[in-house]
Amino acid sequence: MSDADDDRLIFLGAGPFAALVLGAALTPVRESVTSSWVAYPFIILTMIAAEFGGRRAALATAVTSVLSMDFFLMTPYLRIEVAEKHDLITLVGFTACGIVAAALSSRRRRGPG
Repeated sequence: MSDADDDRLIFLGAGPFAALVLGAALTPVRESVTSSWVAYPFIILTMIAAEFGGRRAALATAVTSVLSMDFFLMTPYLRIEVAEKHDLITLVGFTACGIVAAALSSRRRRGPG
């Protein structure tokens, strides 16, 4: 296994773990901002995972981010349940961003053509 493979494997675990920590860390602001605003740090985290860990790390981070946002930051809190239409729209949009980040990372690593 090469160093690059080791780095990707690290981000495959570290990205989802960071998404859980980020969700818990943002709980103090969940009452004062909308779900669309708290999605931005998760999108950045997913892009970082895509850049350094590749497609699998980006997808794992995106999925865990969606679950973390729903569990920690959206009502009803501490449940995997979407109660508001705008929260569903946020989660779907975020999932699309995660898939795009993963796809672009995959294409960039392969190179042109």
